Amino acid sequence: MNNYLKIFLAIYLLIHNFKCDSQIVMDTTDLPDIGTIQVSVKVDSLQGSTLNPGNSGENLIWDFSNLLPCCGTVETSTDTIKWLNPQTTPNGQNFISSNLSDAMNCYTYHSHVTHNDELVCNYFYYIKNTDGLFINGIAEQGNVVIYQNYNFFPLILYGDSTEDNARITKINDDTLFSTFFSYKSIADSWGTITTPAGQFNAIRIFTTESVFDSIYINGSDFQTNVSNNNYYYRWYSKGIKSPVLEIYKGLWHLKKTNQQKTIYSIDNNTSINSQILQKNLFKIYPNPVFNTLNISIINQKIIDNYNLIIYNNLGCEVLKINNIYNNQSIDLEQVLVKGFYYFIIFNDGKIIFSDKLIKL
Repeated sequence: MNNYLKIFLAIYLLIHNFKCDSQIVMDTTDLPDIGTIQVSVKVDSLQGSTLNPGNSGENLIWDFSNLLPCCGTVETSTDTIKWLNPQTTPNGQNFISSNLSDAMNCYTYHSHVTHNDELVCNYFYYIKNTDGLFINGIAEQGNVVIYQNYNFFPLILYGDSTEDNARITKINDDTLFSTFFSYKSIADSWGTITTPAGQFNAIRIFTTESVFDSIYINGSDFQTNVSNNNYYYRWYSKGIKSPVLEIYKGLWHLKKTNQQKTIYSIDNNTSINSQILQKNLFKIYPNPVFNTLNISIINQKIIDNYNLIIYNNLGCEVLKINNIYNNQSIDLEQVLVKGFYYFIIFNDGKIIFSDKLIKL
């Protein structure tokens, strides 16, 4: 194939086949799954409290590569969240509509009843569907229930927005504590973000939060607090399953604060099982690749309906192959132009293997 024909074919493919909005498009495969492990780094409090989230708009570049860990080193500044089957948690029976849960702010204490060390956590309960990840309830030391659901991780495109209201209640003897939340989220920008964990194509969702606290005692209600200047800036990228970066001043982290805080993700492993499968199930080679990409399935006994998707550096799908098989060869010469890509192998909506791909 001569060079002119190759150039024409590449331009044709970019115009006709790579139909996307020049922004990443998030879907349910980008939401956390049961087994997902989310590791985030808390940023130095002074730096995080003064961090400017930058402008909104299209095709932006955000550079947060100089973020410092809060507590000496990255290793000593991390928080780990494990995403769980809600029915395996202590209060799962109270949130039967939830299909996902996570544990936060865990600590261990020595029980004088059982004479053992007991682990205590705050559990969040979620409903995961095609619109996003909705917070359905919280279980702290007492039982906390949210009426209506807040879309914590909305699957929206640039320029789209959502509005949610939620109410949580606590009952203590004859007193009912109620907090009403009002949220407005908009996908206000997209572009490339750099953190100490690397560079990502991302979409940013900006959320405002208004909070109204009330107490009901013997039929009388008293408003005790109003906070209407809370906010969250969250950058999302495909395959990460949690915000790449979050700059916030709000209440969903169960810590009331008037100071802006910042965290960033450092781990995009989808689950414990995925880490095992990456090593023992697939081999994708060569990488970098000139023309032919090969798939080797190491453990064929557990293969069933696995699919491959390749995305370009804008997050647009450029190639999808269903039902991949052992010793399969894929001709990329007329499909991909030179550049950086990444691919995922998924089964039943869950990412099993993901990695970067370089086309030479």
